[in-house]
Amino acid sequence: YMLLFRLFAFLLVLFTLSIADTPADKKFTERLRYIERTVPKITPIKLRKWIKYEKDFILLDVRDPNELNAEYMKISRGKLEFVAIKNKRLPQNRTIVVFCKAGSRGALATQLLREYGYKKVYNLSGGLDGWLEAGFTIETPLGTFRQVPESELDS
Repeated sequence: YMLLFRLFAFLLVLFTLSIADTPADKKFTERLRYIERTVPKITPIKLRKWIKYEKDFILLDVRDPNELNAEYMKISRGKLEFVAIKNKRLPQNRTIVVFCKAGSRGALATQLLREYGYKKVYNLSGGLDGWLEAGFTIETPLGTFRQVPESELDS
């Protein structure tokens, strides 16, 4: 039993070490939190006003292709440098609102565009999740989506 116990303890230590944050994980998390705090943001309410009053801007979706599709510019975060910047698909003189599902990839994309000289770039606070939490809907070819209140989930 003692040998079995030692083997179990050894495996438990190995498992714990394998899931612990590495220095790279910590650095990435710190950088992401910093970027999320410092990039220019636009609230869902302000973006809704821009849409309502037809402000001239580009809505840039940086989600991956396997996520919902819609009728606006789509360049996944991983291809932003190559497609948008190198191939000049994003004019630098236009206002750009970047979004993703929850806001983190949008923040990274916003920071990247600013580093490449784009001045009027904003990350949608909270991404599509924030948009839904603000009470707005999302129109897709599959239909209209909205956040379902918890009171309706029990029904």
